[in-house]
Amino acid sequence: MYNVYSIGELKNLDNSISDNISQVHLDKMDLTEIPDKIFTFKNLQVLNISSNLIKTIPHKISNLKNLQELYLDKNLITTLPPEFGNLINLRKLIISNNQITELPKTFYNLSKLEILNIAGNQLTEIPDDVVKLSNLEYLYLRNNKLRFISKYISNIKVAKIFSNSYENFNNLSNDCEYLQIENLDKPLMNLPLNIRELRLYLPKLKLSEIKLPFGCKLYEDDILKFNI
Repeated sequence: MYNVYSIGELKNLDNSISDNISQVHLDKMDLTEIPDKIFTFKNLQVLNISSNLIKTIPHKISNLKNLQELYLDKNLITTLPPEFGNLINLRKLIISNNQITELPKTFYNLSKLEILNIAGNQLTEIPDDVVKLSNLEYLYLRNNKLRFISKYISNIKVAKIFSNSYENFNNLSNDCEYLQIENLDKPLMNLPLNIRELRLYLPKLKLSEIKLPFGCKLYEDDILKFNI
């Protein structure tokens, strides 16, 4: 299997070995679009095009059905095409620091997804269809515009969701073990029973208004305040 690490390598690639390409890394190259040739790599497993100037994801993304890891972070992406849901073997998706306002309904076809980082976007909600992401364990949602957490989020062991405008945290799965929260100025109750570490950046919230589960470590501004 072959890996591609530059535009030059991609352009000079012999078409006869397209099926042997397993990884393409084209990060930090000022790309404004995904090179069309990539969509011919039917056995591609890792695609990294982070830190570019890409605004749209072509419908041809559906060609990459064997893709397992996709890095699209630090671009200018506003939407994902419906065909994105055809990446059924995707296990890790990093699409943070873009301008995405909503996810297509087909997104929740990604049932093998284990790690999802969509922090630093413009999301206002996560639909209840998130229940279909049954293998999701690591969820990064910080710096969006979310107000609620879907009650159907399950299996989450690590949740980084601070810098949103939440009105409640009652819907977090009891499987959640790690949580970061920022900008909440109301009592914090009903935390996941299995949570082991809570990091707070809450200047308006008093420690007396926090009810911690047994065995949970509390950090405030990255300083361990007390351990119950």
